[in-house]
Amino acid sequence: MAINLKLASLLGGFVLLAACDPGVPDSSVQAVERTTLKADLLPNPNLSCVGNCGQVVFDQTGYCGCDEMCDTLGDCCNDKPQQCAASASACDYSDPDRKYYGKSASKCAVVRFTCDPGWGYFMDACGCGCEKKSAPPPPPCDYSDPDRKYHGKSVSKCAAIYFVCDPGWDYFMDSCGCGCEDTAP
Repeated sequence: MAINLKLASLLGGFVLLAACDPGVPDSSVQAVERTTLKADLLPNPNLSCVGNCGQVVFDQTGYCGCDEMCDTLGDCCNDKPQQCAASASACDYSDPDRKYYGKSASKCAVVRFTCDPGWGYFMDACGCGCEKKSAPPPPPCDYSDPDRKYHGKSVSKCAAIYFVCDPGWDYFMDSCGCGCEDTAP
């Protein structure tokens, strides 16, 4: 007989309700976020993290962690290092250009957040959150601007040439090249 699980909301939190269901096979294993695991289950490190990285797995024999907290709490599944190492190493949660609000698909399904100006939403295998929008591309080079005389149209060309600007014109260099620009008002 397996445990049939249901979540009930109680004062903004979640309580895990368990009931025996003779129609569910004993081999059923569930995966949930650690915050929903509030049953009187004992750790069972023999359960598996396969397909459950970032969550806690449990069945009628107990539970074990496949999440970041299990290392601290000492309740990791035996196969967590092998099963979750690749997925964890692929995720850079310390990237300053990303703010994670959820680190699993189940968390991302329920978390609500708003991104600051200049940041956009993302969701991938590592989780969901906000990431800095890339800077807009520079405007195209306008080599026909009458207030600029280009002598070089690339950084490498500008590094190899020597020129002197006429009186009333000043040197400039940008991503389009280098030359002299009119300084008259």
